[in-house]
Amino acid sequence: MARTPNGAAAGCTDALTTRLAQLHAMAAGGTVAAAALEGPRRALRLLLEPLVGQWHDGDENLVRGLLEGWAGAEADRPAALAARLLEAGDALLRMGARPEAWWFYVWEMESLLALVAGGGRC
Repeated sequence: MARTPNGAAAGCTDALTTRLAQLHAMAAGGTVAAAALEGPRRALRLLLEPLVGQWHDGDENLVRGLLEGWAGAEADRPAALAARLLEAGDALLRMGARPEAWWFYVWEMESLLALVAGGGRC
C-alpha cells in the first residue's frame, strides 16, 4: 500500500470535516465561495497524490455509477452536485466499500467541485 506524505494525513480529517459541511450547505441551497473550496482541496489532493493509480477500474465504475444521476439538466447546479456527492458517500458507507473506492470518491469529488466552482460542466 502506498504511503502518504508526513502531515498530509493530519490535515485530512479537518479537510474532510470542512468539505462535508460545505457539501451540506450547498445541498441546502447555500453557496460556498470558490476560494473556500481551495484549502480542503489542497489537503485532500496532497493526501491522495501518492494513491493515484492504486484504485481499480471497478472502484471508478462504482463511484461514477453512484454519481451518474447527477449529470444532465442540473449538471451546472452546485446544489444538485452536492446532494449527489453526499448520497454517493452514504451509499459507499452502507455497502462497506473498500478503501480504494473511497480514495477515488474523494478524488472525483474534488474534480467535480473544481469544475462547478469554475463554472464548468461535467
